Amino acid sequence: MEPHFLLKHKYFLICLIPDIMILFGYYENYIKNENGIILCNEVDNGGAYTDLSKYLVDTSNCKIPDIDPLNSDVWPYYQKQDYVHCRTLNLLTYIERRDDEIFLKLNYSLLDAYSPYPISCCYSNVTRGDDDDDDVDNTISFSECTPFIRAAKVSSDMIKVTCKTDYDEVYSNVHSIIKENEETLYKRPSGGDYSVLLVGMDTMSQLNLIRTMPKTYRLLENTGWINLRGYNKIDDNTFPNLMAILSGMNLSQIHTICNPGKNYLDDCDIIWKRFRQRDYVTAYAEDESHLNTFSFLMKGFNNTPTDFCFRSYFLAAETLNVVTHYLASYCTGPETSGESILDLIKDFVDVFSDKLKFGLFWMNTFSHNNINTASGMDDVFEKFLSYLMKSKVSENTVLVFFSDHGFRFGKIRYTYSGWLEERLPFIHLWVPKSFRAKYPESYNNLMFNAFKLTTPYDLYMTLQDILQRSDSTYQVQSSLACPKCRSLFQRISENRSCDDAAISQHLCTCMGHVYIDPNSQIVKKATYFALDKLRSTINSFVDGPRMCANYDLKHIISSGITETFYNKKDESVNYLLIVFETFPKAVFEATVSISYQNYIPLFTLQGIISRVDRYGNTSACVNNPILRKYCHCDGFYTKVKKTVDILFNN
Repeated sequence: MEPHFLLKHKYFLICLIPDIMILFGYYENYIKNENGIILCNEVDNGGAYTDLSKYLVDTSNCKIPDIDPLNSDVWPYYQKQDYVHCRTLNLLTYIERRDDEIFLKLNYSLLDAYSPYPISCCYSNVTRGDDDDDDVDNTISFSECTPFIRAAKVSSDMIKVTCKTDYDEVYSNVHSIIKENEETLYKRPSGGDYSVLLVGMDTMSQLNLIRTMPKTYRLLENTGWINLRGYNKIDDNTFPNLMAILSGMNLSQIHTICNPGKNYLDDCDIIWKRFRQRDYVTAYAEDESHLNTFSFLMKGFNNTPTDFCFRSYFLAAETLNVVTHYLASYCTGPETSGESILDLIKDFVDVFSDKLKFGLFWMNTFSHNNINTASGMDDVFEKFLSYLMKSKVSENTVLVFFSDHGFRFGKIRYTYSGWLEERLPFIHLWVPKSFRAKYPESYNNLMFNAFKLTTPYDLYMTLQDILQRSDSTYQVQSSLACPKCRSLFQRISENRSCDDAAISQHLCTCMGHVYIDPNSQIVKKATYFALDKLRSTINSFVDGPRMCANYDLKHIISSGITETFYNKKDESVNYLLIVFETFPKAVFEATVSISYQNYIPLFTLQGIISRVDRYGNTSACVNNPILRKYCHCDGFYTKVKKTVDILFNN
């Protein structure tokens, strides 16, 4: 069955096609209703069964479909997975706190279980690279290994433990130690103000959270978290969607102002700096160091950006025995990388329970590379969130549990469900009961906004709102990318559109689309137009023409069309969503608008062109993160094609 974007109602097909196209013969086969009005191309090759009367958002300028998480088109890609253990024994070492002192302790009762031979252990201090190092954000060093028997008092923030017999290494682990230091000692007590904790899971849509983590979702729904049902991403991948939250800028503005490819991000206006300047204890952690949001194909940070930055911890953890799961560093030593993040969160909120704090904790390893692997972590997250709800953190902290986007690659992306959920990441907010009582109107606005179109830029404004409530001298700054965006504690307009929210039409979920025959002439013309724009984009980079193959169209995988609307010039416009495959092999998704001038269709590319297949190392010959998404490093193919063209055209 060829995947496509056909939407079928429970009882009938719905399809709106502009009459002008029919006049030009673009639709050969179609269905008419009893009044002779053309409804849709006649097709019957599968499709997504969807009740079009249900919406996540239902406002005058935005209607986002509410579809079944196990919709028929996505069902073939779903398979529940079990939790994967990283060890068979309990940890041999652990950290113990006694007043202001920290001890590394050995679980002596487990020695015989680890080996029948005598075991000796030692620990090394782990330190971040020197500021003078040109690659400081990717550099760590280890001190000499100091032997210990049962326990050792430690002062370092990170230690690596190694235990051996005379024959082999039986255990190694890295411990990160969160404790008061000279900088945090005089940070502000929480008092009646509120902390912020952002807990992020990469590549997790609303629908996939429900599908793969039902226990976690049920806990969120039953314990008073607010689900922002219309939360729409603003760009393709993690970096721009996270930076929209942290800086209020879009990707173009970030590259212009911060230039992360050439400069460290220290001088970039990231909001955790504002919290840190106002005496919040700040933290940032992210697993899978080579995919790090701020270091992948970028320079990262010269100085640690927050009071506690755990990049060095994960660099050290990845020197242990790493077990990959779907090409991700799932196990780093005896612990899963994701659970290491959760343990850091627990330590952070516990140690600084009485102080104002801001933390961003981001997980890649169990959700980034496979749409089903998060299902194995459902019990883990249900237990973790239950812990947060029972702890003091829930009394004085605004919690944000969220993602950046849905699954971006693979055949699921050729389906209607895949199109929708890729653009709709999950996000749930917990607001303490004391906040609700103190600011009832703000909380009511948040609940109202749960059914409106929202974006990462709104979350940026919300973080500033919280900061201003704790420090009245703070001046809220409008989002540079979305001046109309506002705090989620302020009511969003009922007539908000994607344009108002700074979401490009290509990523906008407000209009939906219905099936149109990929073989129709209008789709073919629009696809060649998009392909030409893709070639131009590649050629606009210095390395593009030299390093990347020139794509040819192989075939159109699927296509959808919106209903007709009228722009400000009172011109009729439709949007075509097209997924097409090229040679060399790559799969792209583009949105092309169609308007008419003297009955001639005019095409305009809307927003970015998305890459929806896994391209792996095929673009490794270039370093620019944007060009990497589009390039196919195939100089041989380009040379052969030129030779063939010369032979056959002369």
